[in-house]
Amino acid sequence: MTAASWTRDKTSPERTSSDENRVASLERTVFRLSEAIGLDVEHQSISQPEVSVLRQVDKANIDQEAPLLVIRDAASGDNTGLDPRLGTANIVEKGFISGDEAKQLLAIFQTHYRRWIALRESDESTSNMNIRGSPLLLCACCLIAVRHWSSERARHIVDALFAEAKALLSQQLLQSPQPLAFFQAVLVFSLWSTTIGQTPLSIDAWLLTGFAIQHASASDVFREAPYSSSLDSEFGSTVGKLLLWNRLCLAHLHACIGMRRNSMVSKAEVERIRKRLPPGELSNFEIRMVAETNLYWTLYDNAVASSVNLPQAQAALQSWKHVWNFLFDQPRFQFLQMGYHFAQLLVFEQSLNNKSAAVRESLLSEMVRLCSAILQVAMETSDDRTKHLTDHIYHMITFAAVTLCRLLCKYETQLQARINISDSDTLVLDTSTWLRSLGSPFHVGHTMGDVIDAAHRKLRPSVHVELRRTSEPQQPTPDQAIFPDFIGMGMDTLDIDWDAMLPDWQSLASDDITQTVMPPG
Repeated sequence: MTAASWTRDKTSPERTSSDENRVASLERTVFRLSEAIGLDVEHQSISQPEVSVLRQVDKANIDQEAPLLVIRDAASGDNTGLDPRLGTANIVEKGFISGDEAKQLLAIFQTHYRRWIALRESDESTSNMNIRGSPLLLCACCLIAVRHWSSERARHIVDALFAEAKALLSQQLLQSPQPLAFFQAVLVFSLWSTTIGQTPLSIDAWLLTGFAIQHASASDVFREAPYSSSLDSEFGSTVGKLLLWNRLCLAHLHACIGMRRNSMVSKAEVERIRKRLPPGELSNFEIRMVAETNLYWTLYDNAVASSVNLPQAQAALQSWKHVWNFLFDQPRFQFLQMGYHFAQLLVFEQSLNNKSAAVRESLLSEMVRLCSAILQVAMETSDDRTKHLTDHIYHMITFAAVTLCRLLCKYETQLQARINISDSDTLVLDTSTWLRSLGSPFHVGHTMGDVIDAAHRKLRPSVHVELRRTSEPQQPTPDQAIFPDFIGMGMDTLDIDWDAMLPDWQSLASDDITQTVMPPG
């Protein structure tokens, strides 16, 4: 396939005046959108002289506009309106990337990410055709894949595609019913919500997946159908769609826990997924996703939806591990292990306040152990696939590292009799260095590594300087120029509230506990 098959040939002699008017209308609308979302004009294929000409184009075209939008535009003095055909042009036709670049990016996505959106091992050309048929899904796939480039061209494309993704999402969310490609695109945006904008919460995954879950009720995509065990069909099998639905629910539960928000998925739905999927016909990856959905529902049910009762929450997590323990003997079980440690860590953290001194010290040392275990497992099991993981894994690692920093800062006196403080500080900085060694400068590991390094420098300043000086004199400490925008302040001169950077894991203390922490299962 050539670039010509991706984009219109604007020099074609067969082009009619009607074609020219449509292109002019489209470019005018794209320019207005770029202004509205703060995208630089240079990111478009429109030059400044062309802009002045476009603004003089006839503004009387009101082709099939909605009545209230016509009134709104008239009231604001804008009589151009939005071209209803805007959503039909993809990022190649709009000139963001070339046809050859799109093929390169889709090849990266197909190799490393396709299984996340239920694209199984079938004909690649069919997969690409389905992706290209949706401007939103094509933008999502290319936006993730371009993070593996390290050129200046990639830096330009990243910013432009992120702005285009937000514009396409705002349009698509207003349509109903939604096609399958919409749910696949939502899953991509939600699973890599930090990667996309290179700052935490650059896309609100809870809101986006919540919209998708509501849209599903008006769509035939996930409607109950006669059971089929065929997994070879790209989109058609009942199992394939149920796998996609499971991952959408999983992404939603990740966001519910990470942001302490209510779930739009019920326990009955989580159980329905588990009952309808045939374990004997699923791959290790697919069954692990089902296990993770059940884990995060258990965590949500015991630590977000209700106040924490420590013995009850521990029993629920132990029960989950008993059911899914067979997966801990299979390849790549480390992600379930990290998730299990993460769940325990949150439950213990929320049970920390208002406890007796003995229980409190036991909880503190157990939290340090869990934080350290997450960091060690992440680094010790790193392989070629690590840089292609979803953002949730990096969020867990970062949360564990920053939580360990906070524990060392606030409870050093209580902890020094139980743990080696120096080893814990070193582990935090080793994690930061390791994360920043993954992938290109656009990889989420660089963002999360900077977060950890800055947190340690703020909370353990003297230790940080000494360890960096003796172990990594060549490693620069992140400064305001490269630190994620979500902090929005100088790192050296202002007092940063690191608690505010993390989810609001406020204490939801239950009745006082007179027993020590249960040993890990």
